[in-house]
Amino acid sequence: MEENEENNEMTDEEIGNIDWGEDEKWSFYSSGLPESARDSGYKNAAYALGELVDNSIQAGADDVEIIMLERFGGSGKRRNWNVQEIGILDNGCGMDPMLQRLSIKYQSGSTQMGIDRGSEDKQMGKFGVGLPQASISQARRLEVYTWTSGGPANATFTYIDFDEPETFSRVPRPIREAVPDKWIGCSDSWEDSGTLIIWAKPDKFSWTTSKAVHRNSEFVIGRMYRNHISENGVSIRIAAFENDPPYNVRWTDRDGDKIKSREEEHDWDIRANDPLYLDPDAFSGNAPENPAFEQFGEDEQLDFEWKDREGKIRKESVTLRFSIAKNITRAGKTYDPKVHNQGMGGNEEHGKHMKRNLGLSIVRERRELELDDGYCVGAGNAPWERWWGAEVNFGRGMDELLGVTNNKQHAQGLNDVSKKEWKDWDFDEEGLTTRQIKEDLEIEDFPTFVCLCIKERIEKNLKIMRKQIVATSIKKKSSRVTRHEGAEHLASEATKRRQKDGNQGQSDEYEGMSMEEKSEAIRRDLSKKGLDEDVIDLLEGKIIGSGYKVVFSEREMDSEAFFSVEQQVGSLIIYFNEGHGAYKHLFAALDSAELQGDDLSKDQVQQRAVHAASAVKLILAAWARYEDESSPEERKRLQKFRREWGSVADEFMDDYSGGYT
Repeated sequence: MEENEENNEMTDEEIGNIDWGEDEKWSFYSSGLPESARDSGYKNAAYALGELVDNSIQAGADDVEIIMLERFGGSGKRRNWNVQEIGILDNGCGMDPMLQRLSIKYQSGSTQMGIDRGSEDKQMGKFGVGLPQASISQARRLEVYTWTSGGPANATFTYIDFDEPETFSRVPRPIREAVPDKWIGCSDSWEDSGTLIIWAKPDKFSWTTSKAVHRNSEFVIGRMYRNHISENGVSIRIAAFENDPPYNVRWTDRDGDKIKSREEEHDWDIRANDPLYLDPDAFSGNAPENPAFEQFGEDEQLDFEWKDREGKIRKESVTLRFSIAKNITRAGKTYDPKVHNQGMGGNEEHGKHMKRNLGLSIVRERRELELDDGYCVGAGNAPWERWWGAEVNFGRGMDELLGVTNNKQHAQGLNDVSKKEWKDWDFDEEGLTTRQIKEDLEIEDFPTFVCLCIKERIEKNLKIMRKQIVATSIKKKSSRVTRHEGAEHLASEATKRRQKDGNQGQSDEYEGMSMEEKSEAIRRDLSKKGLDEDVIDLLEGKIIGSGYKVVFSEREMDSEAFFSVEQQVGSLIIYFNEGHGAYKHLFAALDSAELQGDDLSKDQVQQRAVHAASAVKLILAAWARYEDESSPEERKRLQKFRREWGSVADEFMDDYSGGYT
């Protein structure tokens, strides 16, 4: 196949003389196209668009544009601008007619055909299904215009269309056809080479308006391609135009002055979105300091060696990176240490931005597959998880071991072990040690062994980071989390037993509320009480995420009471009064012992324990004196109250050993 030496572009005669071989081999799908093939598991249109952005970057493009053509229609109150066609334009190297036709044929991508496109560090493809699979999952018609030189006027064209079944039994041969004029005015990125993919008849496209496309796609696409945007200077644009002459840019008159401004145009540049918040060039919701997080430790590289199915020795590695929020990020812009109960970072724009980026970022070939919240704790992912970031990065060589799906949305192996432990593979309950299980899995199920090794390192780092977040929270509100948790668990179990025995409390009325309703009510009520965001996050996580019926916290009270009890959506929050003398003596010793840990000698630990025990005795002595000073009738009531409370306390202590047997 000779090419025109002057412009490296095939002539019409050369295109017509291509030996395409047997027509049967150009069937889109080897056994026809079932409608079920359109259900390809994409989470939404943003991920389907991502497949095409992959192809553009792989082809060496540094400008990628997602262009929508909209038309106003509908009836009555439902009249609106609706997306009718979506174009994905790039200035990459383009495709010759053979590769163009192959790109539409299922499982016949450049990787399958051994064709190199673009630079080596931008090769994200592997499965040969991205362009056709993503396209038919969203639209009934796929059109491909591409040119290797001479600009869009020198393009070749082919397509498939569900309303033309013959195009699936045999993908049409590319022909010379210029890009239609209506697309030309939508971009300034028409260069000597490039490709335009068009999704026409978008019957399964997730969103009907360009505003919805931008709103739902920017966050995800910016995160998927953050490395390419920040490090390689790739520009990704989303824009919308009217689908009628003269094809003007769409805009919304937000200020009502009937004058179009640049800010009102439906024309947006995608910003990099780094869930680790270490990239100073990425958007982080206007955090008080940039970057908003700092790296936690050094990058960790895990190396794996195994023999593949062909008997060849393979060596691959994954890299783990972690980050943790700076104190000023968590405190927020409005924090003033002189004013009590401030520190609302989680409630500010950047905190909400970080809440949308919860989880482990799984990155393949520098492109994110997904953000897996399975590595977060709590139902619906506890809000305090926003203050850490974690990333696992690997190349195509790890696809089989990590279970990367052909739509590049999951590393299923890592997903599957997110809530598992080594002991879960002691199937016969033989009492195997962790070391024995590891040795068995390495021989019998190497992919699971690899995924659990990665998960183990991730969890160890997350555990350390969570402790650090607790220890450095504003006013150390959460410094008693670990000690409280044991009592909260036991008290909650005891409460549930009493409920089963028919003992009902006023807080039990909220049992029928949904998780979302409970979460909304807790945050609303606690915010009104002036609690800072870290404490609200903590209490919400315990009540909603852990399902505790009884939780403990601390706060200043305008009262002489040592503690107060408040109902919250089916649970009881017991607040200790930070200003009370008993609180200071009872918990101060325990706090210092907990925070200093191994730095304390045995005598110092014993001294603090004695101090705390004395504080408890003084509290009981105060009660005894209160009883003694009461009138005879009041004393009888208090004694009855003491006995009944003691009976409930005895029941709550049934399962508690406190380390003693």
